[in-house]
Amino acid sequence: MTIMKIPTSLLHKAFILSVKAILIFIVINACTTTKYITDTESLEKHKMMKSNRGGNIAATSALSVGSVILSMIMNMEPVFQPTIGSGAFKRVKLKNTSQDTLYVNMLSDYELSDSIYCDYMGIQIPPQKTCRLLIPHPSIYYVYFSPSLQSAQDEKIEMQSTGKRKIVLYPGMTIPLDEKQEKTQ
Repeated sequence: MTIMKIPTSLLHKAFILSVKAILIFIVINACTTTKYITDTESLEKHKMMKSNRGGNIAATSALSVGSVILSMIMNMEPVFQPTIGSGAFKRVKLKNTSQDTLYVNMLSDYELSDSIYCDYMGIQIPPQKTCRLLIPHPSIYYVYFSPSLQSAQDEKIEMQSTGKRKIVLYPGMTIPLDEKQEKTQ
């Protein structure tokens, strides 16, 4: 019985193609949307987190690959194992399923530095659109939203970075069923 050898050049091409596919997947998945953020301070915070996140991912990837190679050479368990902790960021999606633009403000418990919180103000999500943002992990956000800019009745939900990545927003979602029935009568 003979075993067919695969040419080295074919293995090399397959490896390069796999690396390209992984890089494209990572780049597409890492996309965030800043076009819906109207507040300049919030926009600057988001850009800063995005640049830090890229550096964190590159450093963690390099350390992971180096650790695996070292463990294979020395025939031992990998030394470095990435963890999610302070300084990590998570991408979340806010989806507006209504027929109106939603005005959103997100207040956080996470401090970027002395008394500067990682709040997002002035987000305007058009109808049927999704806004992708980076938030620090772990953190808690209070999301205030309404279909009008001067609304006295903002709706509020709590969003934790350890929870869902996609939050669907629509007017009236936080009003209890009893109140909705009373308004229609």
